[in-house]
Amino acid sequence: MAGGHGHGYTPVKYDPAIDKWAHMREHVYEHFKFTPKNTRALLFVAGAVPFFTYLGCTAFNRKYDVLAPPRDQSMLAKPLAPPRSSSSA
Repeated sequence: MAGGHGHGYTPVKYDPAIDKWAHMREHVYEHFKFTPKNTRALLFVAGAVPFFTYLGCTAFNRKYDVLAPPRDQSMLAKPLAPPRSSSSA
């Protein structure tokens, strides 16, 4: 019927290189060492990600006033001026 259940037929070709790569990937923590290159990358990510997150949060906080303004007011911290009406009557 469908599929090879141990009878010599396998629908997927076995590749030992893929198994070796998967094993190394699953056990990378056992062989990891801090080198100058790894340390620089770690410190950059550990500093850059929080810094840019902080910049994004403060920019959002300065742009919007999210402390539940009344319905008729804008959520912008510095609301835009209403458009001028140029009616000549």
